[in-house]
Amino acid sequence: MAESQVWVMMGIFATVMFSVIGVLHVMTARLIRAEIGGVQGELGGQLDGLRAEMRGGFEAVHHKIDAVESRLDAKIDSIEARLTTRIDALDKDMSAATRRLMGGSDPQ
Repeated sequence: MAESQVWVMMGIFATVMFSVIGVLHVMTARLIRAEIGGVQGELGGQLDGLRAEMRGGFEAVHHKIDAVESRLDAKIDSIEARLTTRIDALDKDMSAATRRLMGGSDPQ
């Protein structure tokens, strides 16, 4: 082969190699994009499921807290009513004792 033919063959070889590298680069980039898109879709679905599960759990906790709050309010109201009754009775007793000590008449 003559020197010019060798240079032509080297040019063709270089062109083919650069073309193959370019095609492989494009194919690899498309494959990576497709895989990333698949992972994003899968993670998105899992995150949506997790979000729904967490919201359901938080709603259950809110309902339990509301139930405890209602029971606590009822107990506080009951204790308050009993204390009010006892304080009223104590006030009557103290009024009667004060009247007796001061020489007043006892209405009982």
